[in-house]
Amino acid sequence: MTPVGPASPNYKHGNACKRWPAHMRDAVGEILKDADLIAMRKEIALYDVRIGDLLQKVSPDQEVARWAEIKKTFADFETAQKTKRIDAMEMHLSKLKELIHSGMTDSEIWKDIGDQIEGRRRAVDTEVKRLSTFHEAAVSQQFLVLVDRLVNILDANIADRKTYSTIINAVQRELFSSASGEVAGAIPATIP
Repeated sequence: MTPVGPASPNYKHGNACKRWPAHMRDAVGEILKDADLIAMRKEIALYDVRIGDLLQKVSPDQEVARWAEIKKTFADFETAQKTKRIDAMEMHLSKLKELIHSGMTDSEIWKDIGDQIEGRRRAVDTEVKRLSTFHEAAVSQQFLVLVDRLVNILDANIADRKTYSTIINAVQRELFSSASGEVAGAIPATIP
C-alpha cells in the first residue's frame, strides 16, 4: 500500500498558499506578524461599543412616553368609536399600529442587546482560557529553567558522585512524586 498524505515521502505541508494571489499571501503574512492574533481583547471592546450603541437606542423615558401616547391614542380611538367617526377611528388605529411597531423595534433591540452580551461573554471566556493557558505554559517553562539551573549548580559544586546522585534522586522524588511525570525528564535519570 502506498502511503498518502503526511505519511507520503513527497508530502510537503498540505497548504495551498503558494497558489494564492500575491495580495492574499501578503495580507496573511502581515496578519501572522500580529503577536496578539488570537487575543480577544479587540472583539470584547467591539462588543462593549456595540452594546453601548444599542443601549442609546432605547431608553426608559421613551418607553414611558410611548405607553402614555398609546393610552391617549386608544382613548381617542374609543371616543371616535362611540361617536361613530370612522375617519377618526382609522387615524387613531393607524397611530396605534405605529406606536406598537416602534415598541416591537425596541423589543428587537433588547433581543440584540442580549445576543451581544452573550457574544461578549463567550469572547471573555475565550480570552480568559487563552491567558490561563499562556500563564500555565510560562510557569511550567520557568519551573523547568529553575530545575535545570539547580541541577547545573549541584553538578558544578558536588564532586562526590554518590552524594550528587543521592541529592538528585531525593529532589526528583520530592518534586515529581505526585506529578504526572511529564516534567520528570528535566532532571537526568542517570548520573554522568
